[in-house]
Amino acid sequence: MVDLNLLLVFSFVIFTLLFFCFFVVMIPVVYQLVKALSSLQRLMDTVSDFEPEVKEVKESIRNVKNLFSKSSSSIRTNLNEASIMTVSVAHGVLTGVKEYFSSCKTVENSYNGKKDSG
Repeated sequence: MVDLNLLLVFSFVIFTLLFFCFFVVMIPVVYQLVKALSSLQRLMDTVSDFEPEVKEVKESIRNVKNLFSKSSSSIRTNLNEASIMTVSVAHGVLTGVKEYFSSCKTVENSYNGKKDSG
């Protein structure tokens, strides 16, 4: 039969070995965690140092956006005026061409040189 004291000693030895392995593995992990936390702290300090610059950049971006929106509305207005002017010029040219050819049309002939049936 197995002695309970011997079983207890073996279980403590196994427990101690596992506990030792756990700490051997955890020491580098904790060390890296400490390094990561200190790097994070430095990063947060750096970011807080740049907070006014970040606000300035955001304000600059907002100003550029407002400038583009104002200029795009004026460009849109100018394009509308240009399209109206283009349509007016095209209408004037077509009216002039029509008047020029209508003066060539007489009662005896039509646009294509044939006698007018009407």
